[in-house]
Amino acid sequence: TYMDMKRYKRIHFFEFFKQAWNKKKYRHRAPRLMENINFLNHVGNWVSHFILEAEMMNTRKKIMKKFFLTMVELKKLNSLNMIMAVYSGLNGASVYRLSHTWDDLDPATLELRSEMEEFLTSRSNARPMRMAMDEAYVKGEPCAPYAGIYLRDIVFTEDGVPTFIDSKINFGKCALLYNIYHDILRFQGRDYNISPISSIIDEISSYKDQTEEELYGMSLKVQPRGT
Repeated sequence: TYMDMKRYKRIHFFEFFKQAWNKKKYRHRAPRLMENINFLNHVGNWVSHFILEAEMMNTRKKIMKKFFLTMVELKKLNSLNMIMAVYSGLNGASVYRLSHTWDDLDPATLELRSEMEEFLTSRSNARPMRMAMDEAYVKGEPCAPYAGIYLRDIVFTEDGVPTFIDSKINFGKCALLYNIYHDILRFQGRDYNISPISSIIDEISSYKDQTEEELYGMSLKVQPRGT
């Protein structure tokens, strides 16, 4: 959360213009937003690798349970970008396929998994996460939002709403986009009262991302095909 919030607070509103993050040749125009997105992916990759490098099933089970408990604490902190990062690591193809490990998790951990899936669902326009971010804002609490929800809103608005109506600028569209930019950046003036844990920062910072092929190879060693 500490590392993620530092990246989030550096994002500038102009980085959302013309969906720069969504077009490879224009991503240089959204460096801080890309840093935020890439950090989510980096943490998710680290989570998958951390699970897969555990050779013993009991060790993997303990690690997976710990990550679900971590998600609960992240939710309390309104650290939604990192909740999504941990969730993506737990549900990446290389970890998701470990049916023997998943089937042997205790009921309490499986219940946490269901709760997190419900919270992070994209159904109903990601209503639970949107409500959590809106509630944090109203309460004056800090929050490291998951920007992906709002980036989809930008794409929908820019692609689906005309820029001009009868040759005149559609200021209604401008207002819609402004509101989305505001929703993404509205927590930048707030700070967490937390202390950085150097061991975790060093671990995540020094970790080198693995390719999907490398992670899947590790997964096959843990649970070969057809078993």
